[in-house]
Amino acid sequence: MDISVDVETDSLSLKSFQDRYILTQVGHQKIVFPSQWVAEIMLIERSQILNLPFYDSRVLGVVHRQGGIIPLVTLQVANPMSQRPRIQETLTAIRLSQLVSELAGVGLIVDQVIGSISQEELSAKEQKATESSNPQIEVFQPESISPSIWQPR
Repeated sequence: MDISVDVETDSLSLKSFQDRYILTQVGHQKIVFPSQWVAEIMLIERSQILNLPFYDSRVLGVVHRQGGIIPLVTLQVANPMSQRPRIQETLTAIRLSQLVSELAGVGLIVDQVIGSISQEELSAKEQKATESSNPQIEVFQPESISPSIWQPR
């Protein structure tokens, strides 16, 4: 039995995967995640979340999934007057892969996943947003989540 692999085709598909982004929305802001940073897109029932009341209000809690504990962090800016953002019945989370070492395994809560776009589409949308007054698409930066949120208050 002869098994051959087309290395050129596999390299091309890997390259196209690496040049894709997962497009999400949080409030009025569109946020993209490099596809290789996304381990999983999760739907979580509110009843599954274990609240962590002594942590930063951006830490919504943790959820047990596939034998592990996943911390959930909201990307939505909470109202300074409120303790915690209002939680819907079902939440959508982007669980980050091992490539985002400092946040590996963390679930980031988004309002919705819109789809995926290529690097070229992202560049075109950013250019169009710059030319108009439309809100720009933000590329998620792990540094935007302060390490201090993991410290109990």
